[in-house]
Amino acid sequence: MERALPEFEVGDMKGRTWKKTDLAGKTVFVNVWATWCGPCREELPHLEKLYQSLKGREDVLLVTLNLDDNIGAIEPFLQENKFSFPVLLAQEMVERFLGAYSIPRNWVVDGKGVLRYEMVGFNMTGGDEWIRDMTSQVELVRGGSQ
Repeated sequence: MERALPEFEVGDMKGRTWKKTDLAGKTVFVNVWATWCGPCREELPHLEKLYQSLKGREDVLLVTLNLDDNIGAIEPFLQENKFSFPVLLAQEMVERFLGAYSIPRNWVVDGKGVLRYEMVGFNMTGGDEWIRDMTSQVELVRGGSQ
């Protein structure tokens, strides 16, 4: 996986506008999901734990790209599940970038905005192992991009 993220400008659930330049210089863990996706719903509690473990770091960022058509379904879902990770409303951007796709999908992007790792799907039996594996991938990409 060596594909540059496209230029983008998307809003998040808190009204902030995000651009590709906001990610520059950081290793970024990106999760692509939707509220209607069963495997995504299984993965998201583990993603929240990963977010909590990474959120204090200056060199690493975790963001999610939501693909819901019904934007009104997202905030209640986040509140009900006590998820606090950043949620960018990125359906059009992801569709332009990937064309056809399946979710959940996780990327690790280096400080230059290039995808260095991709995982599609979620093994619903290995939550703690998933967190360790994703943390390892972040560290591998971070170490390789300095």
